[in-house]
Parts: sequence; structure tokens; C-alpha cells
Amino acid sequence: MSQKNKYFERISLLLLVVVTVAVYYQVHDFEFITRDDYAYVYGNKNIVDGFSWEGVKYAFTSGYTANWHPLTWLSLMLDCEFENKAMVCHVTNVIYHLLNTLLLYVLFRRMTGYIPVSLFIAGVFALHPMHVESVAWVSERKDVLSTFFWLLTMHAYLSYVAKPHWGRYALMTLLLCLGLMAKSMLVTLPFVLLLMDVWPLRRFGKWQDDSIGSLKKTTPIKSQPFLSCCVEKIPLFIVVFIFSVIAFVTQQTTGTVKSLSVLGFDQRLKNVIECYYIYLEKLFWPHDMAAYYPFRPFESPVRPFEMPDLLYIWILFVGLFFITVALLFLMKRFPALIIGWLWFLGTFVPVIGFVHLSTQRYADRYTYVPSIGLSFAVAWIFIYLCKKWPKLKLPSFLGGVIVLALYAQLCYQQVGTWRNERTLYQHAASVTEYNDLAHDHLGAFASQDGDFAKAVYHWELAVEYNNTKKEVMKKLGYVLVKQKQSAKALDYFKRYLDFNSEDVAVLDQVAKLYFDQQDYLKAAKYFQASLKLKPDNGRNFSNLGACYYSLKRYQEAQAAYQKALEMNPSLVEAHDNYIRLLLETKQIDKAMKQYELALLHHPNNQKFLIDYSSELINRKEYARAIQKLKTVIKLRPQNADVHNALAVAYVNTNQTQLAEQYFKSSLAIKPNADVYCNYAMYLVQLSRITDAITQYKKALVIAPKHSRAKQELRHLKSLDK
Repeated sequence: MSQKNKYFERISLLLLVVVTVAVYYQVHDFEFITRDDYAYVYGNKNIVDGFSWEGVKYAFTSGYTANWHPLTWLSLMLDCEFENKAMVCHVTNVIYHLLNTLLLYVLFRRMTGYIPVSLFIAGVFALHPMHVESVAWVSERKDVLSTFFWLLTMHAYLSYVAKPHWGRYALMTLLLCLGLMAKSMLVTLPFVLLLMDVWPLRRFGKWQDDSIGSLKKTTPIKSQPFLSCCVEKIPLFIVVFIFSVIAFVTQQTTGTVKSLSVLGFDQRLKNVIECYYIYLEKLFWPHDMAAYYPFRPFESPVRPFEMPDLLYIWILFVGLFFITVALLFLMKRFPALIIGWLWFLGTFVPVIGFVHLSTQRYADRYTYVPSIGLSFAVAWIFIYLCKKWPKLKLPSFLGGVIVLALYAQLCYQQVGTWRNERTLYQHAASVTEYNDLAHDHLGAFASQDGDFAKAVYHWELAVEYNNTKKEVMKKLGYVLVKQKQSAKALDYFKRYLDFNSEDVAVLDQVAKLYFDQQDYLKAAKYFQASLKLKPDNGRNFSNLGACYYSLKRYQEAQAAYQKALEMNPSLVEAHDNYIRLLLETKQIDKAMKQYELALLHHPNNQKFLIDYSSELINRKEYARAIQKLKTVIKLRPQNADVHNALAVAYVNTNQTQLAEQYFKSSLAIKPNADVYCNYAMYLVQLSRITDAITQYKKALVIAPKHSRAKQELRHLKSLDK
């Protein structure tokens, strides 16, 4: 290499690193994202506590998050040794991304000898906005880490091909295993190595672009039959088969694989073919990128007009097939095109959706490795064109620089959307349609802020876009209750119960809403359903009793109250409601006993004391009434009603001095027309007519239309004359 080329290479690489760091520097103060980051890091005690032997054991034995990737766990565990865990985890992802970029450059530099093109491929990889998710999302450590070992494995393979030796093969196999222990995405790597055998290593076959292939130029590579190249890789295929089985079993046991009954084969096939077109579009023209793309089987984003599904699938399939066949025909002259295209198609297979694992349709992070194939296929189109028309070299070079500059700008913007969950889901909701997950999170943020109207807006959209989001229905119900929109709250709660009919809290809430609407029959139905699931809930037996009482089914109400008090003898409302029932059904003796039981558990309950005292006065048990009322006076000395009740009790026990004292203290606390009348009547009994007239007049000052005071005052005035 000339000195000039060396300088160009070093300056270009330095510039690429600087630009990549500048684009991703902002992640150093980003927050964790609840989606997956909680399970992967800050909510996972085995990881967040840092490196430990217990953690190592967990890493190798756990299938948590539906993945077996011990190396990813260990990597995150080491990051958590540092105090600022979020910063370290984010920065580590960026470091791996930078290493991958440099490894990718050196890989193509070794294989082809084309510095500018290798720089372009590495630049697209480093700065493509679709790769932001893999780097800015801590949970995607598995992506950047597995790709790191993917590229190291390819470098080891180049060394093995240049000089075959069992030690080099063993190193390559070890690196492949390590990569698979970071993410099972590497299962396609042996196939990619076969593609590299075709081009640019050209281990078999004759190609017209003989000048390409730096490794072949500098190191004699022994040609061999295609079958021999396949046999050579049998140990690698065995390794990926074993890891594939481990991955599939882990996903099956955790229930993340969607069955055909949930998502039919035709829907999967349509989505798989569509996704290839979507990825092609977004890789060439990155736009509307989001953290989550909802899966909607009835929606076809690339369908230009209505047509039968079967015809639509066939048209899309024929399109991909035609491109592949056309590139195969051009293989002898332009092998890079078909190799890059097959890299793109093949490396997507584990994540394209044949085995559907979640509710998302596709994901930006899945392009991290497949996009490499597309990049070098496009790059070599310009190589072939520049060979034919050398004047295109400068425009091609400038075009590549402009593309990378545009990608850098878009990438910087996309990185910013990952700052925190609010920015992430606000952006997702703005660039996608029917995004139930984004609106679910935005509703949660609005609810946390106390903006319940906004929370309802987002959650209703989430449920509209995905009518299986039962937890959102539940949250909607509770927020609508706060907003006093009982009818809508009931609707969402009942829709939620269609999915989870054994949620006792929601059954209770529905029952209470019906009770508030005075629909006591339905309220009783839901309280009964709740009690079937939790029969030891004394409070709900009390609530059921209240329903029966309101329906005048007194016998059932009495049985329910008794059951409630058997389970929880200190239940205040059960005592209160039961006593009210007994009094209404003229079971006075039982009511008095129930008062005693209630006061046994709540000796200082003022309501029980006052009500019981009133009943005692009605029964002319004045001494006991006075005893209870005095207890209330100690608790609430400023209760005017209690002072009045004590005065009446003392009147009936002929304790005149005390009676007058409590009449006066009651009126001093709170002047009341009825109390003035009671006091006046008492004074009449003492033949203090003038004083009685004064009290009636005071009653009329407070209540000028008080009929009793007017009548008694006229009567006393006539007597006084």
C-alpha cells in the first residue's frame, strides 16, 4: 500500500470513529427503558448486584427473557459493578458498536483490498439510523456483543482459509460458540461463510472480476469443490444446530412462541414476505423508525390496492424470486450482488417471523447484521459501474460521503428519541399508526402526572388498536372511576373480566359501581362472584348484606351480616348495617345486644355510643344512657348533640341541676332551635314560665318559622297573662 493510501485510510477511519462517537455520545446520560431493561438489568437482582458466582450460575442456567445467552448476562453483570449503571451499560454498547465497525472495515479490507468501499460499508453500518435500537437500548447488548463475535469468527475463518490448521479451526469454532452464547442470531453464520467461499474468497468457480479479492491475491488459497467446503463446515453446523435447539426449547418453555392457532401460517407467510420489502425500503430510505411496530394481520403496509391475500402474497413472493433469479444469472460477471442479496435474505431468517415470538411485526434491531449484505451489494454495483466508466469514480465517492452525512444526521436524531421512555414512546406514537404499546405507555405517563383526561385518551386508543390489552382496560376503569365516569368504567372493567374473570379486586370494584348506581341485584351478583374466589372476605359479606338490605331481602341480608361478623368481628360497617337492619325489622333486643358487641370491639366509637344511648333513652334506660354519653363527652367534649342528649336523660332522672347545666353547655357550643325548645319545655316543668318564654324567643331568632317554638310561645304568653 502506498503512503498516500495509508494516510487516507487512517484519516478516514479516525473521522468515522469521531463521527460515530459524536452521534452516540448523547447516550451517556440516557435512562433505562422499562421494556426489557427492567428484566435485563435494573429489575434483575442477579445482574444489578454485579458480578458474583451466584450470578454466573444464573447466567448459564436461566432461560429468563425467553433466551439462553449467558455471555450477555455476564457482560451486563460486569457493567453493574460500576455505580452509574445506566451510563456504563449505554457506553459499553457504543464501544462494542465501534469495535464492530472497525472489525467490519478490516474484514472487507482483508477480503477485497478496496479501502474506499470497505470504509463505505463500515460507515453505513456505524451510522445507519436503523441500527440505533441495537446500540441505544441496553437490552440489545446481545445484538452488539453477538455481532462482535460474529465478525471475530469471520476473521478467524479468513485466517483458517489462508492457512488451514486445526488450531485456527478450533479458535473459529470457539468464537462462534461465544457468539451464540450472546445471541442465537449466529445460527446463520456457517451459511454466510459458504457465501464468502463463493465471493470474495473464490475458493471454487471462476469469476470475471478476478481483480477483487485481496486475501486471494496475497495468500494462495487452495481451490476445492463446493461439497468439500460444505463438509469442512459440518462441525459448525452441528454447533448451530445444538444452539438452535436450546433457543427453541427455551422459547417454548417460556411460552413466547405463538402457536398456529394464534397466528395462522398464511398470516405468517404474508408478514414474512412483507417484512423483506419493509426492511428494504427502510434500509434504503430510513424513515418513521420506532421502538415498536405493532402486528396487525389485516393490515398490509406495502399493498398498493385491494386484492385477495393469496394473490397479494404470490405477487410479493414472485418479486423476491425474480430479483434472486436475475442476480443468479448475473453471478459469473457480478458475484458480489447475489452474495450480498443472499446474505441479506438469509441472515434475516431467524428473526423474519416464521417462528413468531411477540406482538411486534418487525424491529429495527433485526437489521444490524443483515444490512451488511445489502451494503456491500450496493457498494459493488458502483465498483462495477466505475470499472466500466472511470469518470464515475469521483461522483460515486462524493455520493457515498453525502449518504453517510445524511445517515449521520438521521442517526443523531433517532438516538435522541431513546433518551427516556417518554421521548421514546412519544416518537413511536407520532411516526406509526395503531401503536397500542406506545399509547399504553403514554397513558401511564399522563396518569403519573395526574392528567387523567390525557391518560384516558391514550389508553382508549391503545384498547381501540388492540382489543386484547386487558391490563389497559383495567387501568382505564380505575381512572374513569376517579373521573366519576361510572358507566364507561363499568364497560372497561367488564371487558377486562372477559379475559380475567378471577380478578377479585375488579369484581369488587364493579359490584361497588353497580351499588352506587342503585342496581343492587347486579351488585350482589358481582359480590357473590368475588366471594366464590375469596370466601374469607368478611367485608364483602357485609357489602352483600347491604345489597340484600336495599332489595328488602332482609333474611338474606341478616345471614350475610352474621357471616361477615363471624369472619371479622371488628368490622365497623357490618355492625352498623346489621344494627340498622335489626331496628328496622323490630328486633330491638337483638339490636341492643349487637350494640354491646359492637362497643366491645370499638368501645370509643362515637356513633355506636350515641346511637346506643338514643335507643337506651327510648327504652327509658336513662342511667345506662348517661354512662355511654359521658364516655362520648370525654372523647368529644364539644359535641353539642351529646350535651343535649345528656340534658334530656338528666331531665328524665329528675337531676335538674345537671339537666340545666348540659342544656346550657349544648347551646353554648352550638345554638340550636330544637335544643332551645327542649330547654324551654324543661323550664316549664319547673314552673319557670318567664325563662321558658325567653328560650322560645331565642329559638325563633335562629329559626323564625319554627312551628313548635311559635305554638308553645303563644301558649305560654296566654298563660302568663
